[in-house]
Order: sequence, then C-alpha cells, then structure tokens
Amino acid sequence: MTNSTTEKLEFEIHSGGFSPSGTLILNIRSLLNEPGDLSVLKDIYCNFSSESDCLTVKPRIARNPKDGWRAYFETPEVIKCIHRVEIFKSNMISLNKELENFLKMIFPQNDSEFEMVFLRQINRYGSSQNKFFVSKQICLNFKGNLGFRASAAIVMGYKAVEIGDINLQQEALNQVDYYISRMPECEFHQHPRMSGEQNLVSLLCVRFHLALSLMNKDEFISSLYSVEQLKVGLKSYFTPAHTLSICFSILAILLKIQGKNDELQILASDVLILFKNSVADCYFTPVLFGELEVCHRNVILINEILQSKRPKKSDYTKWASPNLRVNGPVKERLLNNLIEINGI
Repeated sequence: MTNSTTEKLEFEIHSGGFSPSGTLILNIRSLLNEPGDLSVLKDIYCNFSSESDCLTVKPRIARNPKDGWRAYFETPEVIKCIHRVEIFKSNMISLNKELENFLKMIFPQNDSEFEMVFLRQINRYGSSQNKFFVSKQICLNFKGNLGFRASAAIVMGYKAVEIGDINLQQEALNQVDYYISRMPECEFHQHPRMSGEQNLVSLLCVRFHLALSLMNKDEFISSLYSVEQLKVGLKSYFTPAHTLSICFSILAILLKIQGKNDELQILASDVLILFKNSVADCYFTPVLFGELEVCHRNVILINEILQSKRPKKSDYTKWASPNLRVNGPVKERLLNNLIEINGI
C-alpha cells in the first residue's frame, strides 16, 4: 500500500454489507476499460472491532457473477458482536461513502445511536440480508431500551420473511417469541418504539407473517387470535390501531373461509370501535396521523368481507394484499401460502 496521491483510481468498492451469518461482502468494480491490477485487491484488509477486541481479517477475492469482484471477510469467532469495521486499502481503490459510514457504526451502543442508525427504515443501510444481521446483533446484544430491542426483533422477522430461508425465519420467530414474553416489562410510552403496547401488537403482526411464510397454519391462526385479544384495555389506541386493523383484516379473511359469520360480525363491529377510539386518542404527528387512513380503510374492507356472498380465490387475495407488510414476489408467495394452507 502507498500514500501517494498521484495514483490513478482503478477500482471502486461501490456497495457491500453482511450476510445473515456475519460475512462482510464488498462489491468491487473496475473503473478502467481493462480488468485492472488485481494484486491491488489482495492488499485490502479490514479491522473488525467489538467492545473488547480488534482483529485484522484478510479477504477471499472472487469474481462477482454480475460484474467485477467480491471480497469476502469472515468474522473472527472471538468477535461476538461487531461494533465497527475499518477498511484499509490502496489509494487506487475508492470506497462508497454510505457504506463507509455504515461500517463506522454497525452496532448502536446506546439509545441515541439506535435512533440515529436503526429506528427509521430510511436510516437502515443495505440489503435484507444486511438488515437481518444488524437487527439480530441488536436483539442479542443491545443493552439499551427494551422497546428498541423488541423493534429490532420485528425488523429481523420481516427481513427473514423477505429472504425466505427456513432456518433464518425460525431463528427470527424465536426472537419474536422471546420479546413477546418480555413486553409486560415494557411500559406504555408515547414513543411507539418504546411502548410495550405498540411493540406487542407489532411483534404479533410479524409473527403471523413468519408463520404464514413457514406454512405453519396453527401458529398463523394463534398469532391472529392473540392480536384480537388486544382490542380492549389499551392505554392509547392511536398508534396500535394501524397494525391492529391489519391483523383484524387477515383474521376476517380467515373467519370468512371458516364460515364463522357470527364471529366475523363481531369483528366488523370491533374494528369500527377501534377506529373511533384511535381518532379519540390521536394527536397530530403527520406520519402517525396519516396511518389512521389504514384503519379507516380496513373498517370498510372487513365489512366488505362480511357482506360478500360467494367469494372467489381472487377476492381473498385482493382483500389480503394491502394488509401484508411485504412487497413484490415475497407478497405473492405469502398470498399463495394463504390460499394453500386454507385449502381454497
């Protein structure tokens, strides 16, 4: 490696992130018309730092199936929780700034850092695989607010569904169940991610997604009925109403399939009461206030399900689609699972 400032850039580390198991993968491309001097790539190394250790790791370089190369850095076993990674490289290699900033603070060490790098979706870096790894680290090692740890389990669950790997989904389900058991310790808070009420509803919502993805009908049904039991006794209905109505809508589909019209009638009344309570409890925060629209929509939807006479398979998928919190091919897979496990 050299400190010369006259060297011409030959390569760019344009993206990267962790695999679910903790391998750091850097995607590299040539900035020249020719492949470039590959020996430059072999000089890259990383320092992996935890709370108490810092170890140097050399990469395995391989061709990227799409273009360029990939550098694989295996996390040392002694590093149980990666706090940061520092990349050392030749001046002939540039590093994507967003990736560099992520690697400087992979693991938030207090509540303020959590809010900075993980609280909002827009602040979470990288692919579903990377977000799964980071959220798992937070679930297992974060010492800050219990509600924040629970919200990491929620992210871990949705990312596992997106990835689709059975073992990762089961791992996420275990974390979700653990934090469901801890929510009685988490007091009510106006901040949705610090509130035990909101987190419990959200944990049960991701739980039904995991169960549906895993084709586990019993757990799918039990998750929905567990949510249904939360319809009374909440200290505030404002923020939970959004997610409660999502779960109620999927439960309404299930009741329709099972021909339980009396229960469905009660659920239709309950979701209207839920909406009225959420409006009564609301305060103006633009994003949260806007989410009342979802509950309003689901009041109409559940009544449409109730009034339908002979629904077709396409009706069930139409009703379920807006209330599955995934997109694209993943949503299509869950819709197909919903049809299959209910024998429609």
